[in-house]
Amino acid sequence: MRLPRATRPVALSLARAVVRGFGEWQTVALLLAANLAVAALVVAPFLPGLARELGHAPLAEGRPLLSAPVLFSLAALVRTGSRPSVLGPVVLLALLQLFLAGGIARRAWLDSPFSAAEFLSACGRLFGRNLRLACWSVVGLLAVIAVLAGSTALLRRLGQPSLFTLEGWVTGRLVSPGNLLQLLLAVLCLATWRLGLESARVLLWRDDLRRTRLAAWRGLQAALGAPLAIAGFALLAAGALLGVYLLARLRASLPEGAVGWAALALGVSQLTLWVRYVFQVAGAVFAAEQLRHL
Repeated sequence: MRLPRATRPVALSLARAVVRGFGEWQTVALLLAANLAVAALVVAPFLPGLARELGHAPLAEGRPLLSAPVLFSLAALVRTGSRPSVLGPVVLLALLQLFLAGGIARRAWLDSPFSAAEFLSACGRLFGRNLRLACWSVVGLLAVIAVLAGSTALLRRLGQPSLFTLEGWVTGRLVSPGNLLQLLLAVLCLATWRLGLESARVLLWRDDLRRTRLAAWRGLQAALGAPLAIAGFALLAAGALLGVYLLARLRASLPEGAVGWAALALGVSQLTLWVRYVFQVAGAVFAAEQLRHL
């Protein structure tokens, strides 16, 4: 089956992006190691109290790992305040993603042998600019939210339930032409916003831009100037979500109660993160491929 001529560049870019994503195993391994390091930093203060509470085998004897009786026995830790922070991991992971964005953009644009030193150098050099770019991306995300809020208001005015209100979910009236159009609008808006952000990150590296507002505007222009690329990026995101969903279902289906099963569950969880990072790199490569065609 031959693709239409207009879609061939996007299809080739999509294929190259996926292949490069899985081929950049050093980059993905570094991303996974950084994620584990942040997780260790977050959990480390919690371990002494956890060891005091559950450090003896009789406390968990005959109970599945992470079962409700074992988890409920952590109430003493909660009362004494020895519990992990919820805000801490979110802030650290957000800063980690912004730090690593520079190195990912460099790898997306340059098809050269991997160098950890050069990767981390790009991360550090572009961290401040990616931090400012994230602020501009919030403005774009607010615009997307405004568009979806307007579509919701329009559907309510027409007497149709919306995907983003409780009414449609309660009544079960989710499958309708209006809802399908709103879902398509949401996918296209989010794909445009994300593709523009990835393009801006690549432009920060390629053109060494210091004005992040200019990078954000050029990235958005590059995304809006290639409607088929937006559809391709949405397809890439759908593949990422499907892969993560299937691995998450596999992780949820594993039985509890033995150390071997717990180790397997941990392995599946890390594999899920691996797939997520593979598609993150693939998204940056796809944006770089589209910039080469401009």
